[in-house]
Amino acid sequence: MTLTQLKEECKAQGLPVSGTKAVLVQRLTDAGGEATGGATEEKMEVETKSTKSAKRKAEDEETESAPETKKKKGAAIKVDETCALKGATVYGDWGAMLNQTNIGNNNNKFYVIQVLQLGNTYYCFNRWGRVSERGQNACKACGSLDAAQKEFKKKFREKTKNDWDVVMKDRSKFQSQPGLYTLLEMSYEDDDIEQIQEALGNLKEKKMASAKKIKPSALPKQTQELINLIFDLDMFKAQMAKYELNVKELPLGKLSITQINKGFVVLEKMSAAINSGNKKADFEALCNEFYTIIPHSFGRAKPTIFRDAESVQNKKDMLSVLSDIALAQDLTKEGEKKAAKEEANEEYIDNPIDKNYALLKADIQPLDQESHEYEVIVNYLNATMGDWRKLQLLEVFKVTRESEPARFKACDQI
Repeated sequence: MTLTQLKEECKAQGLPVSGTKAVLVQRLTDAGGEATGGATEEKMEVETKSTKSAKRKAEDEETESAPETKKKKGAAIKVDETCALKGATVYGDWGAMLNQTNIGNNNNKFYVIQVLQLGNTYYCFNRWGRVSERGQNACKACGSLDAAQKEFKKKFREKTKNDWDVVMKDRSKFQSQPGLYTLLEMSYEDDDIEQIQEALGNLKEKKMASAKKIKPSALPKQTQELINLIFDLDMFKAQMAKYELNVKELPLGKLSITQINKGFVVLEKMSAAINSGNKKADFEALCNEFYTIIPHSFGRAKPTIFRDAESVQNKKDMLSVLSDIALAQDLTKEGEKKAAKEEANEEYIDNPIDKNYALLKADIQPLDQESHEYEVIVNYLNATMGDWRKLQLLEVFKVTRESEPARFKACDQI
């Protein structure tokens, strides 16, 4: 069953519809076992087995007539959304998202290159246009896999002046060239962009199947409140609204953490130029670099140049939100996978707060307000806050992350 079908089945049975496929299947299985005497579970099990059998048969038939598709270590690259080849897949790592911004020429454009496989036929697919627009595309059928790969490499070199054979082995070897496209590192971890939004929703979900009982939290009250704040969906939504971010409509798709970090590097260059009062700094070139690395949608308007500290800080805050979303999503997926395995046959399940706490992989304890350490921190705060703003200290936490004690111990003799 697809994710959409699983959601519809959950909705029909009055169950929560948030979660990954594994969570939804487990939720339906648990509910079916009690509510319908196992009918739902039996139906799903039969359907799953028949689906797997049909899929295995199709794969066996295709293997006899076509070369084995190269396995990708990470998530599979998705076929471009405008491609008309139904059932086609991207062959291995043979997919590239390119971007280029040149404010002087009012350029803000992308270029997609993919090698596609559909049965025994291979294609080189290209799409190009202005960021946030569908643009134009072309899909060339090639006589063989080798021919499709040669077409891909030719187009990649033409647009970037880089050798794909080198870049495919190590993306860090890519060298951006003036006036040409830059390779973006995308994240393909989700089955659908929609699941980024869904992953945020899972952070706040507290509803469980009625057959399960939730254990009380073993954490101190102060720590529980902190964990609820860290995994607060409303906080994420507020930050996304503040910076006009919509994860469903990121101009060229979801960027990887590596790509987001590249954006931070450019912003640090701008901050250094502003702080040093360097009047010769080429902010247009820096903005070109930033918009190329972090695609922005300007419609048909000319991309804007920013050169003040406030604008740079706003962009840094925006990237921080994108990083937090990606991190929250990864943590949530990790927790859901673990929960699906451990809670399948358990009558009592761990408190959601405790599960989120475990994902942080740190020991977080509230500091006793009668302790000497707490007194020192209060005195330091009062002595340094100044008269212009009065601050109130709510809580202090002592945090020990995993592996930190061992790392600190190596410096005991210093």
